[in-house]
Amino acid sequence: MTCCHACATGASPSARGCHQSPHWPPSTGSHAGPCDGHSQHLKRPAGSSLVRAWAGLYERQQTKGEGMTLTSWAYDVAEGLLADSLPKRWAHSQQVYRQALDLAPMLGDDADLLAAAAIAHDVGYADVAVSTGQHMIDGGRYLQRVGADRRLCAVVALHTSSPWEAAELGLSDALNEFVPVPGYLVDAITYCDLSSSPDGQPVDPEDRLEEVLRRYGPGHVVFRAVSAARPELLRMVQRVRDGVTASSAHELN
Repeated sequence: MTCCHACATGASPSARGCHQSPHWPPSTGSHAGPCDGHSQHLKRPAGSSLVRAWAGLYERQQTKGEGMTLTSWAYDVAEGLLADSLPKRWAHSQQVYRQALDLAPMLGDDADLLAAAAIAHDVGYADVAVSTGQHMIDGGRYLQRVGADRRLCAVVALHTSSPWEAAELGLSDALNEFVPVPGYLVDAITYCDLSSSPDGQPVDPEDRLEEVLRRYGPGHVVFRAVSAARPELLRMVQRVRDGVTASSAHELN
């Protein structure tokens, strides 16, 4: 028996961020508390360049000890690709990023990775990234080409309804190109995405899914994929909500 639709589509469950053991709240090593400035640390440094020579930049700066976070690198990449040409996507991405910062205290060492994935999750819509037309896979592949952390590429490639859309388009095998990532990270990026409206406002995930279905309409691949994915997507959202509640209760104790 498969644990979710993503596993049932035929590719390796681990490559899809299988949710059999989501572990919410996750145990990721050191956890930043809500008052220790961790979220502030993730915000984009003032004065950082809008457009960079992206390929390998993050790795080179880490090697030089310049301390550029994965998030600040991803922010510049996403802003350069989306802010001018796709401003509505950019507004949405910024809200997804804000949602990710809210989860930072729960994610410890993975907080930087989630924030980076949140701001960059829709780069696959940029003209320079489009290949298959499935924006999650295209975004993950683009980030691979410019030298991003392989886990970042995987979280972007797997977010929200990606496995279902890939199955509809005959692209399920493409998801095997990406490294396995923990299920709780796929839950988290999906929660952040579905909690953010297309124009960058907070929204209830159920309302967000309804909006997607109305926008695309019956017969469209996204409509079919989201319709099939909806029960599991809402379970992913609920796992994160339950994790937030459990984490808050733990802090009170």
